[in-house]
Amino acid sequence: MSYATLDHQAALADLIAFEGKMIEIDGVKMRAIIEQGDTSFEASEFGIDNRESTLTATILNRGTTPRKQAPVFYQGQKYRITAIKPEGERILSIDLTND
Repeated sequence: MSYATLDHQAALADLIAFEGKMIEIDGVKMRAIIEQGDTSFEASEFGIDNRESTLTATILNRGTTPRKQAPVFYQGQKYRITAIKPEGERILSIDLTND
């Protein structure tokens, strides 16, 4: 592991500590950097709110990688994992879509 990799992880850990939001992935609560993605503007003709919303959560991997079928909760709303992308040795970027 190079010094640049360690520096990148330390910088992300500091950013998560200062600006991270709480998220629950597979029953484990953790802090993550949350980036709001696109939200569709479609709605049901019956008034049901079925808009699709996407998020990207960046976390430090402190053990095992989350399962793709793992339930995710953010601000009381349930999301599903659509993609898990490694951004470094211990940094994961997880794409989420609301259920």
